[in-house]
Amino acid sequence: MFRQVVRPLQRVRFYSTEPPLMAEVRNSLKAAMRSGDNVGKTTIRAVMAAVKNANIEKPDSVSTDLGLHSLLNSLISKREKSIEEYIKGKREDLADGERAEIKVLEALQSKIPVASSEEIDAKVKEFIDGLGVEGKVPMGKVLSQLNWPEVEANWKASQKSVVASVKRVLGARSFSTSARQLSHENPLGIPRRRHNQPIISKQRIRNVKNILLVSSAKGGVGKSTVAVNLALGLYMQGYTTGVLDVDIFGPSIPTLLQLDGEPKITAEGNLVPLMNYGIKAMSMGFLVPPQRAVAWRGLLVQKALQQLLFEVDWGELDYLVIDMPPGTGDVQLTIAQQLEVDGAIVVSTPQDIALIDAVRGIDMFNTVKIPILGLVQNMSVFVCPHCAGTTHIFGHDGAVIAAEKRGITVLASLPLSSDIAQGGDGGLPVVFEDPKQSPSAKAYLDLASTVSAQLHEMQVAA
Repeated sequence: MFRQVVRPLQRVRFYSTEPPLMAEVRNSLKAAMRSGDNVGKTTIRAVMAAVKNANIEKPDSVSTDLGLHSLLNSLISKREKSIEEYIKGKREDLADGERAEIKVLEALQSKIPVASSEEIDAKVKEFIDGLGVEGKVPMGKVLSQLNWPEVEANWKASQKSVVASVKRVLGARSFSTSARQLSHENPLGIPRRRHNQPIISKQRIRNVKNILLVSSAKGGVGKSTVAVNLALGLYMQGYTTGVLDVDIFGPSIPTLLQLDGEPKITAEGNLVPLMNYGIKAMSMGFLVPPQRAVAWRGLLVQKALQQLLFEVDWGELDYLVIDMPPGTGDVQLTIAQQLEVDGAIVVSTPQDIALIDAVRGIDMFNTVKIPILGLVQNMSVFVCPHCAGTTHIFGHDGAVIAAEKRGITVLASLPLSSDIAQGGDGGLPVVFEDPKQSPSAKAYLDLASTVSAQLHEMQVAA
């Protein structure tokens, strides 16, 4: 018989170099224990566990103070996300707990000497100039020439922050229509100098005096056409005007305004609107290749919307007209929760099936307490291009009657005519093409006058 040999189990150790600052982190833990600082104890232990786990998963991944700085950044970001969720759930007590932990993490972070975004950008510009490449420099060439160990040691900058700087300096934007490849914090891939802050309350768009929503709960009622021609009508009254297309999945503004190309990015990391016919415009359509479908879920849509709302450099605007997607879903609720809106315009046709959804849209605005300026009845009557005869194709004044029943002002009844359709398809809005002679253009100009007067009246009454 063979004798069974039992060998004792051997302990396996994972050896990894810790960041030099970890000695001070342990001292901070001891100080927190002596002083009875429970928040400090919990947070510092979480940092130590995160460092250990990171180095087990990938040895030496957090072996420098810069690596620790990046890890602390990610821990802060997680807590900021939690704060957003707690505020939505009206749990301010839990949000305060996360804020207290962020203070501890930021105190640890402040002990690590790290170059600022401006300092890193200066180093990157100097490095790119030294490459001696004429014209546009490919981002891949820059990154392939960098000696990363020397960069981290001499520039006091992590690889991630240097890559972000190269994108800023070259004006590059990383973007994917696939949800798997995206950062949930920055789905539009805008190069940033600043750390993204959570939006915890309603706010204005910087330098914009009046914000108008053009909305319809039903698709196909001409909402985008109304939004563009309204914006142009306001511009022709002498107002500085912009139009923002927040339809993530089906943007129409690029076609209606005959605009294409990718927006530039400011030094601060904000998108610069494109411009045509005197008005500024921003749309998801400028950021996505025309034939590519965006396959995103709710959180990515919400974050992309936040970027379109608050990371665009509009300059000074009297009016920003926001072209909403159809329905009463994520985009509408996000705007209601995060944006200070001056008034909403509901667009409908006289058709019964459109009116059912228009009523839902009106109810939504009333629920979220966004003031309704009024209703626009679009395609109210068909105007024959040959004889100028009129026909009520979609019914007679159904939207007008529905609005009057609910005490809502009817701002305009707009015709359905071939010049509006042809102008939209050709990127030449009817208001701009023939503002003096066309009855359709006159109807939109009258709408712009009515909207500005109605908004002024509401603001005075408030």
